[in-house]
Amino acid sequence: MEQPGVLRIRTLGTRRFQIEHTEAGANRLTRARVSLLSTDPMVAVPDEHADCVGLVRRMVQEIERTVPDASQRMITGPLQYESAGWVANRIAEFLPIPGTSKYRLMTMDDPLDRLAVVHRWLSQQGVL
Repeated sequence: MEQPGVLRIRTLGTRRFQIEHTEAGANRLTRARVSLLSTDPMVAVPDEHADCVGLVRRMVQEIERTVPDASQRMITGPLQYESAGWVANRIAEFLPIPGTSKYRLMTMDDPLDRLAVVHRWLSQQGVL
C-alpha cells in the first residue's frame, strides 16, 4: 500500500463481462456481481477498418519499447490482429472516454459494430 486505504491491484482480463450489481461495503471496498458475456466469434477485420489494425500494431510496438517487463504491459499475447473484436477491445481500453461509455462500448455484442464505433470515434478525433 503506497498510502493508507489505497490498494494497487493488477489484474489480467481474460473474458468480457457485464456488471449485474455493485455495492460498497462498510470499509468502502466496492464489490460487484458479474456475468460473463459470450466470447466474441472470430470475425475478420473488414478492409475499411484496416487502419485500426495498424494503430494497434503501433500501440503494441510502443508498449514493448517503453515497458521492457512483459508482465507489466497493458497488452499481452496472444496478439490477434486479424480479429475485429480483439482489435476493437484493445483500442477501447486506451480511449480517453468516460468509464461508463467505455463499458457500454466493450459490452456491445457484435464485434463488427464495436469496431465500427471505435473507428468512427478515432476518425472524428483525427486519429485516423
